[in-house]
Amino acid sequence: MPISVICKKTDMAEIDSLLSKELDYRQGQSFYRFANADGKMWMIPIRDIRIGMNLYQPGGRNGKLLKNGLPILHRIPQVRKFLHIESVRCELKEDLKKLLCRLFHIDDFQFSLFCGAPSATQKIIIQLSRGNEIVGYCKLTDNTDVKKLFNQETETLLFLHEKGITNIPFPLYCDEYEPGIRAFVQTTEKTSASVIVHHWTEGHRQFLDRLYETTKTITAFEQTDYYRYIEYLSSHLHFVPATDTEYIRKSIDFVKGVYSSRQDFSAFHGDFTPWNMFMEQKKLFVFDWECAERTFPPRMDAIHYILQTALLEKHLDRDASYRYLQEQIHTHFEDSVGMYRLTIAYLLYIIAYYFMLYGKEYDITEPNYMTRIGILKKLTAQFKLENA
Repeated sequence: MPISVICKKTDMAEIDSLLSKELDYRQGQSFYRFANADGKMWMIPIRDIRIGMNLYQPGGRNGKLLKNGLPILHRIPQVRKFLHIESVRCELKEDLKKLLCRLFHIDDFQFSLFCGAPSATQKIIIQLSRGNEIVGYCKLTDNTDVKKLFNQETETLLFLHEKGITNIPFPLYCDEYEPGIRAFVQTTEKTSASVIVHHWTEGHRQFLDRLYETTKTITAFEQTDYYRYIEYLSSHLHFVPATDTEYIRKSIDFVKGVYSSRQDFSAFHGDFTPWNMFMEQKKLFVFDWECAERTFPPRMDAIHYILQTALLEKHLDRDASYRYLQEQIHTHFEDSVGMYRLTIAYLLYIIAYYFMLYGKEYDITEPNYMTRIGILKKLTAQFKLENA
């Protein structure tokens, strides 16, 4: 499932335009609308604020305080003013509401809304609920490239269900329900009692083991989805600062040596992170499969989980992220050398991913790139890995 090059982030004006097409602000119920420092925006129904806040999945301490505290303190005007929370009235327009009622076999529902993370793949996400029950989710876009991601996610979920993986959403609908606007609708097992876990557990390992066992396939390395990414990076080294080129080229040669003789590859979630999963009755449920691939090095999602947690939840710098990576690998995985090899392969993938997404527009001075390339340099300096 090839990823297309998208050279600009979605402008918030585009999201506002899409909102104006799907929301009627002249009537409806009351919502709280608020945003965070990253430019993410939510609309949560006041009447069912506790169930609505399930759509808000913060990683940082302040966000977690807001999620737990707002349902208790939201009636205090000073609190809302301090948090820059405004009240609005709206409802979904009739065509979308009828579609969702038909798909879930219901006659009415409450909804919460998230405008997505500012990025090239930004989209609107709607959580549907009835009382204390979360019914399902709907994603909306009018962006051509994001529509392709909706199609890919639908295909991936159907493929995984055929393989017997059920602790994932089931796609109910993926089509343009009105000219130019595509909806992707899916089920969920999430409840108000579901728990977001922000550390590695046995449940995470079991899920990735199951994903590997049910989707593993024998194929030549040159025919894998993963190979496409490192070949792209290899042929676009002019995007990379000259000081990084040698390390990336050396790492590509190393990874080709490691995986050229390996025959089994398996599915890759692509964004296996705390905010894309939850625990329900001690079982891990994983959603948001739009970045998934079919033939990747097994269990690479574990490295993504560790480093994304370090970067985006703990906000660690390069050295602290590297120490966190080492700690997690040696605490949770028996084959530490194999995991370091996998880390090199992952770092090449994630660097290639962002160059494929943004091309020359990708900001190589931003902290996450600097941290990833810094860790890659540290790993390539380890004698055992270079000569394994």
